[in-house]
Amino acid sequence: MLYNYIKIAIRTIQRDKFFSIINILGLAIGMATSLVIYQYVSFEKSFDGYHKLSDQIFRIRVEGQTYAGEMQFQSARCYPIVGPTVKERFPEVEEYARVFPWKMILSQQDDKIGKREFNEDKMCFVDPSFLDLFDVKIVSAHGETLLEEPNTFLISERMAEKYFGETDPVGKTLLVNGTDPVEVEGVFENIPKNSHLQYDFLTAYQTLGGGHFENSWGWNNVFVYLKIQENADIVKLEASFPTMIDEYKGDYFEATQYREDLYLQPLKSIHLNSNFQDEARVNGDGKTVKYLGMISVFVLLLAWINYINLTTAKSIQRAKEVGVRKTTGASRSSLITQFLMEAFLMNLISIVLALSLVQLFVPLFNAFAEMNIPFDLWTNAQFWLLLTGVLFTGSLLSGIYPALVLSGFDPIRVLKGSFTKSKEGQGIRKLLVVFQFASTVILVIGTAVIFYQIEYMRNKDLGIDLEQTLIIKGTNIYEGDSVGGEALLEQKINLFNQHLQSSPAIENVSVSEYIPSVSPHGWGGYIRRSGADLAEARAYQLQEIDHNYLDLYGIDLVGGRNFNQDKITDNRKLLINESAMRNLGFTTSEEAIGAFVIFPFVGQNDEEGEVIGVMKNWHQKSLHDEVSPIIFSYNPSQFSYVSVKINTKALNEDVQMIEETWQSVFAGVPFDYFFADDSFNQQYKSDQQFGKIVLLFSVLSIFIAILGLAGLSVFNCAQRIKEIGIRKTLGAPIFHLIYILSSEVLLLVGLAAIIGIPISYFAFDSWLAEFAFAASVSHWVYVLPVLGILLVSILIIGIQTVKTALGNPVDSLRYE
Repeated sequence: MLYNYIKIAIRTIQRDKFFSIINILGLAIGMATSLVIYQYVSFEKSFDGYHKLSDQIFRIRVEGQTYAGEMQFQSARCYPIVGPTVKERFPEVEEYARVFPWKMILSQQDDKIGKREFNEDKMCFVDPSFLDLFDVKIVSAHGETLLEEPNTFLISERMAEKYFGETDPVGKTLLVNGTDPVEVEGVFENIPKNSHLQYDFLTAYQTLGGGHFENSWGWNNVFVYLKIQENADIVKLEASFPTMIDEYKGDYFEATQYREDLYLQPLKSIHLNSNFQDEARVNGDGKTVKYLGMISVFVLLLAWINYINLTTAKSIQRAKEVGVRKTTGASRSSLITQFLMEAFLMNLISIVLALSLVQLFVPLFNAFAEMNIPFDLWTNAQFWLLLTGVLFTGSLLSGIYPALVLSGFDPIRVLKGSFTKSKEGQGIRKLLVVFQFASTVILVIGTAVIFYQIEYMRNKDLGIDLEQTLIIKGTNIYEGDSVGGEALLEQKINLFNQHLQSSPAIENVSVSEYIPSVSPHGWGGYIRRSGADLAEARAYQLQEIDHNYLDLYGIDLVGGRNFNQDKITDNRKLLINESAMRNLGFTTSEEAIGAFVIFPFVGQNDEEGEVIGVMKNWHQKSLHDEVSPIIFSYNPSQFSYVSVKINTKALNEDVQMIEETWQSVFAGVPFDYFFADDSFNQQYKSDQQFGKIVLLFSVLSIFIAILGLAGLSVFNCAQRIKEIGIRKTLGAPIFHLIYILSSEVLLLVGLAAIIGIPISYFAFDSWLAEFAFAASVSHWVYVLPVLGILLVSILIIGIQTVKTALGNPVDSLRYE
């Protein structure tokens, strides 16, 4: 019996190749799309899940707020003393590991090519327990105990090959910042891409030398991870933290009228649900992953709806077959089984084709969306379970309704020929067409809104000039001895500036602690103007710059003056932006100029700085965020970043000249550069990726809808060919015939647009609300995509209708 079902199903598929191809192609594209998104979503959700203890590891972070409850900062990092303290106080905490990310200049003396130097920014100081909490696979090592002695390194396989080639690196020596030798005591496997911590070097935490790196309750620059007992009450443990921190910082909280609290974050939730200050890297977006997961389901539903629509639309052609089979004794259950078998075969063929398309889609998807998502589903048992579920669910969903409709035909009506005008299934079919096109409208409008917002952010006046600005990564290590090292560095910076500015190609040079697009780690808390009540204290971004910074980046002053290189006392002066001015309680720049600001840091006496200038607000970060209150202090030897403004178009020659000057002045510091506008626009990379992904799947959903529309148009024209012949013989014009044949479908598409537009508006208005600076979306962004879909629909229907209408009416009247 099963063999007969399969044989009849194959014959049915072969008999009407056009509809079979449309159904299979639509299903295959829908399935392939869903599988590609599934791979992306699975990758995003897999972060840090490969650690054996991932369910027991939590990151502890800190938040600060005023006594009035006004949030001041939320940092992913914490105080170094918290790790040992919570382990000692709470039996639920079995172990802790601290991670302090750092960047360095790493060099190696090679006998063949001489000394090689590189900027390395994937280095972490870690406790030895780090290797117990996290799955770091050691490939080779000097001994059993690792990361316990200062100045010892573990390096990744990638770095082992980079620095040592085929030679075993264990026991070899590298130089940090040109002076400090470190021993390589082991090599570990490269860290997987789905880790929120990315590092190539691990060194002993003891190398930091203790002090505030070990005991500070005010310096929150360390990631602290805890291993907590299985089945421990996390809520109860977290609720115990306020009492603990009050014991150590209660007096400070009382004196400054604000407090800080500690919170636990599950390790596996960090990548998708953590966007705090001082994150280890730019994390993913849980909402984006959720949206894309929903899109994948919608695209698959659209493909199944195509199958349902085309199958039920062809019901008249299958009616006589059903009538004859029922008359000869076929039961309804056997007919349902037959039609479900056809749906199963169609879905099976589509899945095989979809898997081939996925192999093609993933590289194209990565290239289009600028991602690097690995495709390793073949080794994932969950994938095969999902694929099996898609096959049987798809067969059931796409096959059950047509099976019920077709198997329910009255054989007497069918064999008498009275079924040709039947309305069976038309209501559901119309509803599905509306759903299909409404979903497509939502996706297309969503794509338009996303790119409208991205263009708005890219083109909005940032209040700064990033054009033609080259950024060189400096170093935070002073040259020479501690005594006089800073002065020597300042001399070299001035020499570098003089050399460059003697060239007509260079407009300006500036050194600074941070640059636009780089999030400052320095949050001063809690700062207030002199004489103000403690309740007015707030947190501010603190940055060090030189006297050229404002001019180079085109930052305007609304009052006061810039730093002056010739004034020694300017190291006690401050520049503030308008946001900081208002936070400090000043209403005008005139009121702020000359006022003093107090910096009450833990363990230090209050320090005062005089405000000498107020900057117009400008965007340090992307338009996702509000303009932060910023306070600049003067430090002409700050060497984290060197900004160079170029005023010619010959960038290649200019960069080469800058590199030669750099190497002549800063021997031993690699020339590592990028451009400011590229760096700033990188902040929108995730938005651009989201937009491209939605665009890609919008196009695919339109294609699937068009396939269905083309099939319905062909079938509709075939069913009404006799009517067309009669109308044409009676003198009906072609445009009238086109109207008759297309009006119903276009009415459904129009209804879908009416439904889709308000849903799109509310859905993407919520998405826009996540931006501090959102575009005011024009109504044309909602109208034009819909008009485009309508025009494409008219074109598809019109081509088939015109082809039918231009046929010889004699052939039409001979029909049947």
